[in-house]
Amino acid sequence: MLHRSPKIRFSPSSSLKKGRHWLWITALIIVFFVGYTIGSNIHSASPRPTATPTPIATQPLATPMPPETAIHYKIGQKLQINGIWQVTVTAARASQGDQTSKPKPGNTFLLIEIEMKNISSQPQTVSSLSQYTLRDTVNQTYQLAPLASATTPDGTLQAGALLKGTLTYEVPATIHAYILGFLPVEGGQPVLWDIQD
Repeated sequence: MLHRSPKIRFSPSSSLKKGRHWLWITALIIVFFVGYTIGSNIHSASPRPTATPTPIATQPLATPMPPETAIHYKIGQKLQINGIWQVTVTAARASQGDQTSKPKPGNTFLLIEIEMKNISSQPQTVSSLSQYTLRDTVNQTYQLAPLASATTPDGTLQAGALLKGTLTYEVPATIHAYILGFLPVEGGQPVLWDIQD
């Protein structure tokens, strides 16, 4: 037996009402798209902030300069560095030299006493010339100026061995604040001490 689907009849008034609903829905969709398009054009026209790259300062290998955010240590602090070194800056003082060496007029010698211990299990080499740097607070660097009466911290330290020495720099007598850097490994970041004579 065949079932006939029921027939739905629309009166003219109900189809007119349905037509009005579609008209309102269509109008709302058009308004939405017009608003979206205008809003997109406004946002694309407004300037967007751009990131400016921060320049990275490069430093020569001979005198590595640390970033300003580096930690500065003080005289007397005993530091263990990279599991290789235990380093202490024990003292700093000004000197007018010895019998064989005198500073230039207006200069003085800055003597920095260093104590180093090899805390690794392998022999380690100490080079005061390549591992230590001195600069003042305006980044002027100073070269080692060894005195005959002061032994520099240089040589090969066996595991557990201790070495004491003096770093000597000729500096202006009017400057009293310096930063000493120690480079524990080649290409690494120096460890810094604030030095006041």
